[in-house]
Amino acid sequence: MKKLRKSKPVYTKILNHFRKQYKDVSELLYLYITSDNKICGGEWIDSKGVHNIADSVDTFETAKIVD
Repeated sequence: MKKLRKSKPVYTKILNHFRKQYKDVSELLYLYITSDNKICGGEWIDSKGVHNIADSVDTFETAKIVD
């Protein structure tokens, strides 16, 4: 499992992409990655505190978001 720190600029870029696509994203928890290193889904918490999942059958690896 890969790890991605919230302090990295790429986290902000991915967070903004998820916000455009899913509208209500407060914090990313996990990213699902394909074998060619493209993001195909993830898990996040919305503004109401609800845990949301967008999964894909193409998931090859998972990246955990850490502080």
